[in-house]
Amino acid sequence: VELKNVLATLFVLGAALALVRFYAAGDARGERDLGQPAAGPRDWASYGVGTALFLCALMSKTATCFLPAALLLLLWWKRDRIVRRDLLPLLPLVVIGAGAVMFTVYMESYYVGAQGETFSQSWVERCLVAGRALWFYAGKLAWPHPLVFVYPRWEIDAGAWWQYLYPAAAVAALAALWHGRKRLGKGPLVAVTFFVLAVAPVSFVNVFFSRYSYVADHWQYWASIGLIALAAAAMAGLTRWPAGRRLVPVAAAITLAVLSGLTWRRSAVYESRVTLWADTVEKNPTAWIAHNNLGAALLPHGEIDAAIKHFREALALRPGAVRARYNLGVALRSQGRLEEAIREYRHALRDAPNIARVHNNLGEALELQGRSGAAIIHYREAVRLEPDFAFAHNNLANRLRERGRLDAAIDHYRQALHVAPGFAMAHDNLGAALVMRGELDEAVVHFREACRIDPGLTRARDHLASAMEALDAP
Repeated sequence: VELKNVLATLFVLGAALALVRFYAAGDARGERDLGQPAAGPRDWASYGVGTALFLCALMSKTATCFLPAALLLLLWWKRDRIVRRDLLPLLPLVVIGAGAVMFTVYMESYYVGAQGETFSQSWVERCLVAGRALWFYAGKLAWPHPLVFVYPRWEIDAGAWWQYLYPAAAVAALAALWHGRKRLGKGPLVAVTFFVLAVAPVSFVNVFFSRYSYVADHWQYWASIGLIALAAAAMAGLTRWPAGRRLVPVAAAITLAVLSGLTWRRSAVYESRVTLWADTVEKNPTAWIAHNNLGAALLPHGEIDAAIKHFREALALRPGAVRARYNLGVALRSQGRLEEAIREYRHALRDAPNIARVHNNLGEALELQGRSGAAIIHYREAVRLEPDFAFAHNNLANRLRERGRLDAAIDHYRQALHVAPGFAMAHDNLGAALVMRGELDEAVVHFREACRIDPGLTRARDHLASAMEALDAP
């Protein structure tokens, strides 16, 4: 789960270490001090390593684009000022990071689907989301309970005065740390600013997951480094007093033990899709996507009635959830309730007429009712909408073959195999069509391939035996 975050963390921290080495001065013992600019020639090897690791981090997850800003904060913290010599090496990193962000935003909007009314918030509304998210994440760090895979999605209202308190309080906190930097030091300001810069920008770009929730635990993994470091420094500061030297290690050990236990317990939620979505439904019963996904996870286990219950709950929460309606149709069809399944498929197509999979499944249900003419219409629409839909090509070819349209059927079988060469059933069906056209040699080739791919496909073995007998006959 979230392997990309593990990889990105490894790479971004490695990049930070290499780039700090590039900026820091070294002494005779090899120790590095970021507070002192590197004297003489710079360590460009470290810069190259850091840049390469930053690229790896971006390719793992674009959110690591915060690194140049984090380095600027560190330099300002340790040196009080930032000079041109410090800025120039960061420019390539900024350009690379900005390019990665633009690419990700494009992919999220046009390929993943992060567009439409759900993502039409104004700039003011996004500021309200960002301000509230900052305090939400800080609160979860201070008290990590309950942790939910999909948190409830807030209702953002630019006309509600109280919602402005969140961003206002965040600005006030930063202003207080700025004014208190001479007494407290710049460390707290840098830590909190890093937290803000690493987590707030997510609220200003269209990310598909925000369709379900404006916040997610994994969006603050790296941002939390700032507040955790600040808390650890505060605890370390208490060791200046005799009582602190005795109590801080005990408090740290207890904290680590408790949080490790909670982490171990939380990890069990990710054992399977069923456990993950069941936990989410329990803690956030208003999440329609959780009900839908739990139902989809239960279907392969044969828990059809429970799955149907969750699909219906998802539709009660969001009547326009086409995915849930499609899944409900699949579940009803598996119970032989064809008329109900067809009704759900048709409803789904009224809401979203361009989903090839729904057309294909509706065609299969109609076919089971003996309505092959209507089924062909939907199979044709499925392959028109998704030309690489192998199953729809195979289904359409089967119906065309039944009607004696062998050339058209063979063409669709070949298209199915072009997309999915390992589709054993399509090899067998193509072989059967070729036998009907008298092309036994090629039919045998496809029967053999079907048997090789799926040795348990007894029909293909029977077809192969019959074709071999016909070839051997005088």
